[in-house]
Amino acid sequence: MLSFLPTTRVYAYSKPADMRKSFAGLVGIVEQEIGKQVEAVGLFLFFNRRHNSVKALFFTGDGLAIFYRRLER
Repeated sequence: MLSFLPTTRVYAYSKPADMRKSFAGLVGIVEQEIGKQVEAVGLFLFFNRRHNSVKALFFTGDGLAIFYRRLER
């Protein structure tokens, strides 16, 4: 289970994201298109075109973590 502080901001990327992207590609989207720094306290969400998959990117304090989830409904 993941837990975050109540002050953690959540940013959802509004365009369909390529689910093949990994750390470098997602960090590029965050910095260039969202205009935020990944090291800031925040959770960044990326959805595919059909909205049946989501990737979550966040900085844990000592590195980046990506979680991928396929949504059934």
